Amino acid sequence: MQHVYLALALAAVAGGFVLEYWCRRATVRSLPSSPPLELSDSYGPGEFDKFIHYTREKTQFGNVQGIVSTAAIFLFIALGGVGWADSLAASWASSLGFAAAGPDASLVGDIVRGLVFLAILGVLSAALGLPFTLYGTFVLEERFGFNRTTMRTFLLDRIKGAFLAVLLGGPLVAAVIAAFHLAGGWAWLAGWAVASAFSLLMLWLGPSLLLPLFNKFTPLEQGELRSDIERYCETQGVDVTGVYVMDGSRRSSRSNAFVTGLGKKKRIALFDTLLESLRKDEVVAVLAHEVGHYSLGHIPRIVTVALLRNAALFFLLGLALADPDLYAAFGVQDMPVAAGLVCFGLAVAPLTYVLSVGDNALSRLHERQADAYAEQTLRENLHVEGGASLAGALKKLATDNLANPDPPRIAVVLHHSHPPLLERIRRLNT
Repeated sequence: MQHVYLALALAAVAGGFVLEYWCRRATVRSLPSSPPLELSDSYGPGEFDKFIHYTREKTQFGNVQGIVSTAAIFLFIALGGVGWADSLAASWASSLGFAAAGPDASLVGDIVRGLVFLAILGVLSAALGLPFTLYGTFVLEERFGFNRTTMRTFLLDRIKGAFLAVLLGGPLVAAVIAAFHLAGGWAWLAGWAVASAFSLLMLWLGPSLLLPLFNKFTPLEQGELRSDIERYCETQGVDVTGVYVMDGSRRSSRSNAFVTGLGKKKRIALFDTLLESLRKDEVVAVLAHEVGHYSLGHIPRIVTVALLRNAALFFLLGLALADPDLYAAFGVQDMPVAAGLVCFGLAVAPLTYVLSVGDNALSRLHERQADAYAEQTLRENLHVEGGASLAGALKKLATDNLANPDPPRIAVVLHHSHPPLLERIRRLNT
């Protein structure tokens, strides 16, 4: 089984690169020579050519990043990098006085070893991705007018992210390791329960506690737009506890909106860039789409699917962690839980890739339903042409963001959580 585990991991890395390259190649080859008829009046002078140029440059950048990242990860796995990182972590933990290796390893020692191991992998991953993130943000996005991030904001975001990873991820990892040490044959269930509780807690507290660490939220001033938003939400039985404007423009010119909160009480957040680019009726239409996700039960459905899928993965994890061949395949000594988690993740990467395709398909279904919900509820409750307003908003957002209105099918299947723009517009127009 050693060779099977390693072969699955390496096949996932290499196969993923081939699929991604094929997807990017298909995207460039499918670029139109002129705007689609439905968008003929949406592009200003030179904007369509700018979209073509941006897509080509982004694809070339993706190819370079894919080659470098794939080669680095493939070699790291093939040459025993996972085992090296774990040995280094065990050595450091032992030097601190913890029984972290061998038959006398303790629970605390395994936790310390695991935390150090994951920290090493995190630093290596960040170092590999940093040059590409810097280029993508300060060169590519800057060149096409999207980037508004300063180096200070960029660095602060990284520091805050690292702090949260330690503050939140550390206890989670420790709890999962403890579950697999103490729960015996039910360790997979205990580990799943810990991870699920953490996910639900983040879903509840994240928008109110974590997002404000990165962005400023200002109450939307009283006026026609706020009145229209509150009136629409009232017709849908949504109790709005606050309507806020988020300073998304501090990092990018891209736009978005979202609704958060459990139960009937919701908080609405609108990017300031959204308010700058859309008419009031278009903003309300975008919001109606977001409300649709909650009213149609999409969030509980997604959470339920994720919890059930993770339960199956944790069951497989419980079986794999008891197999010495899993560790040996990646050069790991002993059977530390944290290293086992990483080895398992590498071995089942082909499965998780397939599952992500299913997640995207479900998300696209939900987006179509939310579009239809927005059109219907705006027409029936506010007596406005919600379909036209939402279509107009989608056109502006897509052209402003230089988004591909009609990507190839392979790109949609592999990556898109939303249906292509042309498909959405045609549905709304009918």
